[in-house]
Amino acid sequence: MKYVMELKNVSFGYNGEICIRNFTELFSAEESVIVTGISGCGKSTLLHLMAQLLTPTSGEIVFLGNRIQSKIDQENVRRDIGLILQFHSLLSEFSAVENVALPLIGKGVSIQNALQIARKWLKNVGLEKKENSNVLELSGGEQQRVSVARAFVQNPKLILADEATGNLDEDTALNIVQLCIRYAKEIQAAMVWVSHDLSHKMQFDKHIILK
Repeated sequence: MKYVMELKNVSFGYNGEICIRNFTELFSAEESVIVTGISGCGKSTLLHLMAQLLTPTSGEIVFLGNRIQSKIDQENVRRDIGLILQFHSLLSEFSAVENVALPLIGKGVSIQNALQIARKWLKNVGLEKKENSNVLELSGGEQQRVSVARAFVQNPKLILADEATGNLDEDTALNIVQLCIRYAKEIQAAMVWVSHDLSHKMQFDKHIILK
């Protein structure tokens, strides 16, 4: 089995308080994992450690067989990670397709090719008719589907979602969850979904409870 990310006895704390203690887990390609727990238990902290936005106080993180040891390693890993957040962080001055294309353009892909790939992913999430719409003209569910397309557009090895459906109604939330699981498996990415909501846990391959 191919492991996308390995966390080995990872701990993290600040101001003398330990948020994550000796966390060990393996995350495999095509595997979907939901992480739940009460507010303040460290779910988002764990996700930020995996996203290389935080550095462990102790322990080690291995990505695609390589130990992450430096800021340069962290920057390289972040290029292979797609993030889906509760607040989509779309840029209001751009259209849906432009928002999805921006990560590719930032990596040096030509504008024409980036837009072509972005259109494909908007079609995948059912928004091909809204590609030229300003994101402020879209509903909350549509905006979150744009953010899903943006997260997948670079074919990342790891998808991380933090309360990604927290602002959506139940039916729309389930649709987003199923969409992400489906495409993560198709591109052979691991997906870790952090949520306080247990209603969708049966959709995932594995359930981790933080205490």
